Amino acid sequence: TSFVVEPFKNAKVSAGGMAERTIDIAEFQVERIPIFKEWGINGIVGFNYLKHVTLVFPGDQETPFWKESRNETSKGARFPLFETDSDFYAKLNLPGGKTIDVLIDTGFSGALSLSSSLLKQLVRDRTAKYVETRHTESASGITKRKNYIVKTVTFAGMRFDDVIVGESTRSHVGLGLLASIRCTLDFPNKQILVDDSNLANAIKLPIDASGLGVRFVAGGTLSVKKIYPGYPASGSQIREGHQILEINGRPVQRLTIQDIRQMLSVAGESVSLKMKANLSEYQMSLKLDRPYEYPPKWDPEDPNAAPRPFPNLDEPARSN
Repeated sequence: TSFVVEPFKNAKVSAGGMAERTIDIAEFQVERIPIFKEWGINGIVGFNYLKHVTLVFPGDQETPFWKESRNETSKGARFPLFETDSDFYAKLNLPGGKTIDVLIDTGFSGALSLSSSLLKQLVRDRTAKYVETRHTESASGITKRKNYIVKTVTFAGMRFDDVIVGESTRSHVGLGLLASIRCTLDFPNKQILVDDSNLANAIKLPIDASGLGVRFVAGGTLSVKKIYPGYPASGSQIREGHQILEINGRPVQRLTIQDIRQMLSVAGESVSLKMKANLSEYQMSLKLDRPYEYPPKWDPEDPNAAPRPFPNLDEPARSN
């Protein structure tokens, strides 16, 4: 179902302090997306504007920022971005020597999603394991998503081990992965610039060990939208609709969603939570854990083994 009603041609637009540009605007039925309506969002800046600017990720889960594009002269490794009529994508290396195209999706808060056909092949090759099914909230509503752990992936020269990957109709790389590294998405010049120091060691991304499905709501409060069975939160006094005010003494308004994911991912440790239910506040401690083994035990690699054939199960590659 399309939310676009009618386009307006050749409008002058400036967003986020960037330069004014002439682009087409589409009328958008924002009231059909509850999360946008709740936040008072009246418009969305899309591809036709963003392809003219640069997105900088400072690393260490800090908030990315936009800036005007220029001829980037900073040192570091460079990797190509590829442009279609409506998006950008890059290359991702999977176990078994498979290279695929992944959409650069700055609206996706997760780390990585892969098509079901690719995930099934990785499971058969014993380089991915199914771990759980979660209900996730997006602009299109509540959907079920199967989550897997993939042994290793390489994106823009960086290796990520034991990555939580969601099943999707199309392969995406999102903010959960991009915010963990120092890189620049230089859209106009079709390149990813990566700090060389990122390339030295494998990276592990935070994986939830609380069972709390949370999101920021209007006013900057952090609301518990879902409690997942088998996790510590499911056996606690926390209920859906309760609000988290502080984590380890830090007000949530001073934290990003990536900060919160990191703090709720350290299995074996306890976090102190200040909560609010209706008009009452309460303090509690939650010992973090997961209902599955992490990191998983993988079959040992044979250094003399030839690369295994990997059938082309995903969408066709759009470049050589």
